[in-house]
Amino acid sequence: ESLKDVKRATSDWLHAFYVYIIPLGSCGDIFIMVFEDTAIKDVIDYLEWVKCTSLSENSGISFEQTKVYYRGQSDSSWNITPGIFREIKQGTGKKLDESRLLKQASLCLWNEMNSFKTYLEKLIYLQHYGLKTRLLDVTFNPLTALYFACIESKENEKNEGKDGVVFCGYKKEHYDPITAEFIAEYLFTRGQSGANFSDLEFFAKQQKAKVESFAETQFIFAPINNLRIEAQDGAFIMPSLIKGNGYIANYDKLDNSGFFDKKRAIISKNYKDSILQELFLLGINSGTIYKGVSDKLEAIQQEESWRILKYEINETSCVKG
Repeated sequence: ESLKDVKRATSDWLHAFYVYIIPLGSCGDIFIMVFEDTAIKDVIDYLEWVKCTSLSENSGISFEQTKVYYRGQSDSSWNITPGIFREIKQGTGKKLDESRLLKQASLCLWNEMNSFKTYLEKLIYLQHYGLKTRLLDVTFNPLTALYFACIESKENEKNEGKDGVVFCGYKKEHYDPITAEFIAEYLFTRGQSGANFSDLEFFAKQQKAKVESFAETQFIFAPINNLRIEAQDGAFIMPSLIKGNGYIANYDKLDNSGFFDKKRAIISKNYKDSILQELFLLGINSGTIYKGVSDKLEAIQQEESWRILKYEINETSCVKG
């Protein structure tokens, strides 16, 4: 009985609440974000958490009535921040110029970019192949999110690894394809470098659009136009161009955007490797996630490394399965 009590107490502790104080906007307002974290040690634990999220309710909307999406990050201490809004080097406050980056990429990939009919397709294409943009990747496949939470980033490899995290959220009806296209066009043709609200008003007038529409964050379904997007079952969250008080928006985080639930899955750095091996059994690896030849070879090499280091997956259980 005493052992059961210890396990129960440990379980209760692992499901504790973590409170983060998150500053909002430029006026110093404070918002208290309360996350409910569940510790994950294997895929079975994780699937139980996934099942739990599908039965939860947020703001009166049941997850059973809509589609759940997930985002995995290899460091649980990171905010949910689109790439373009992250610091180039932590602590410097310096960030990439969004407009300049897009224009340089368009010139460098002139032929590829001309094959797309819309600016939004161009933005998704560049994001997909590694350019930092305002698009935030999410996936409808919870196992894909778990993979990204377990794969170490270059920053974490230098720091001997960190606990990973998976966020969940539910699709909101905030997708206006016309507005999303206008936002993408503005970024490519005018951009935020030196931009101001009056300039955006003039652009909206040219497009016969209401400038207020640029204040809504958009949920974007990714077009299935290549194998990688299809494999990852992905979508994007696109932060608005302006905030409610009428200034050009610059986002440090989307944690409190309303697009993510309080429930999070925390993956200890000590279990990441074993979980990756379990995911390999389920067909989730670099080769199936990214689809490139080099990625498939990397997956083969990783499996062989596990075997040599005697972390191989139990072949007996595979035969029984």
